[in-house]
Amino acid sequence: MQGLLLKILLFCCALLLSSNVIAEDKWLAPEVIAGAETVDAAGVLDLAERYVDLVVIDSRKITDYENGHIEGAINLPDTDTSSVSLDKVLENKRTTVVFYCNGINCKRSSIAVSIALESGFSSVFWYRKGWDEWTQLKFPIVVGK
Repeated sequence: MQGLLLKILLFCCALLLSSNVIAEDKWLAPEVIAGAETVDAAGVLDLAERYVDLVVIDSRKITDYENGHIEGAINLPDTDTSSVSLDKVLENKRTTVVFYCNGINCKRSSIAVSIALESGFSSVFWYRKGWDEWTQLKFPIVVGK
């Protein structure tokens, strides 16, 4: 009887541990977004060199943005991102745009990218590793608005 109880207890512990892992994964940003090209920090710099009209959108909350952001980035939180708000900050549907947020544990930029694609924007890039990678590499940042 004790052996059976021990097996049940171990099974329940394993089940709880595996459900926590699954729960944590739901917070990870997707690996790719169909219709958008994923770039890393070097890719963002390359885009800035290739496209003089590149628009960088920081999809984080305003407080995160004010605490530090990529130079030239426009703050447009995912919760405020819509076809209308994108039309206000992007010249046209072909304007090259890159979205970022806090990194792979943040889904804000992936949500914004999906909205941009659904709104008909065609030159959409996604900086998945975002702020985490940018600051780890000690790339230049701007603090404040």
